[in-house]
Amino acid sequence: MEKKLLLFGIIMFSCVVLMAQNDGLDSLLLQVKDIDIYNPHTGDFLDVNPNIYAVKAYEYYNTSDFETAAQYYLKFLQFNNSNANAIYNLACCYGLLGKDSLATSYLIRAYYAGFTDIAHIMEDPDFDGVRDALTFISLLDSLEKVQKKAEELRGTKIFIPANELHACRIKIPLNYDPEQSYPLIIGLHGWGDNADNFINVEQKFPEMNVIFVSPEAPYEFGPGTDIGYSWIQGYDDPNIFDQSVTLSEEYILNVIEFMKGNYTIDDVYLMGFSQGCWMTYYIGIRNYELFHGLLCFGGELPADMLGEDTLIHAKDLPVFIVHGENDRVIPVVMGENALSILQDRDYRCEILIFDGTHEIPEQGLKEGFLWLGLIH
Repeated sequence: MEKKLLLFGIIMFSCVVLMAQNDGLDSLLLQVKDIDIYNPHTGDFLDVNPNIYAVKAYEYYNTSDFETAAQYYLKFLQFNNSNANAIYNLACCYGLLGKDSLATSYLIRAYYAGFTDIAHIMEDPDFDGVRDALTFISLLDSLEKVQKKAEELRGTKIFIPANELHACRIKIPLNYDPEQSYPLIIGLHGWGDNADNFINVEQKFPEMNVIFVSPEAPYEFGPGTDIGYSWIQGYDDPNIFDQSVTLSEEYILNVIEFMKGNYTIDDVYLMGFSQGCWMTYYIGIRNYELFHGLLCFGGELPADMLGEDTLIHAKDLPVFIVHGENDRVIPVVMGENALSILQDRDYRCEILIFDGTHEIPEQGLKEGFLWLGLIH
């Protein structure tokens, strides 16, 4: 009973706040009388998977069809109107369409839903077409002031290293035999993803007997319930950035050690997507003696951070790069640059540029595994 009263109190408080913010809420509430509670089909909307709309929105965004992307984001938000990232992405669509008032309106909504990364908004090229509009300039100025005041009230954020247990997902062959040795593939997900989702990449694998591990990145972020994970912390602080990368590297080395201690492993391969691709380059090249090959999807090679000596020492490490020709998140030139840098240092390196966007295509997995010798 106490829990019910607490929940009711939270709902009532939320309604008071909403009514204070929206004078038109009463007219929306009147629509409730039109709901037929005895019609067995009234609740059919519960059978709809709204994530389908979010996926389609992202697909159209990547093909530069921003009007259709906006339509799908609006449909998705009818089912999940508190998803700050989706509201922000909708604002991006309007920014790319040059609609400054709509971009501003949805940015405000995204901020109040929990998207408070002002630095990201300031640098996001999706708003370049509306950045000079007075409404947009005024909004950014207001948000900066609000955020600065909020930071002052919260005090200074610091980061302290701490030992934790991190979640990993693992898939082993159905016919696993402990007397037989198996290749190990470690897959590093992209920024904002998680282990539960990325382990499903294994469903695109060609038929082969391998052990696949999807570690979850250690740094949680995101507004509300829209939680994602990152391999790196402190993009605005070089010391925190470097320290977080080192700790993530140690984490993946621990994964390898654990797997070798509990399963019969022979060759080890590292693959990654997007931010996970960045980490794959970094960890794989720095620890080249542990790996028999890297499979790199849609990411950037951190050549400056690795340094010339480290790059040269790892030149015997095979690297297969896969990048979408229409990738809007990390342009294909990043994959081409990685190929050039590695080939200039005598790496055995290959690139597959496919007709697609920021994704892991089944074709790329098959050709990558074939090139690395995992399938014949």
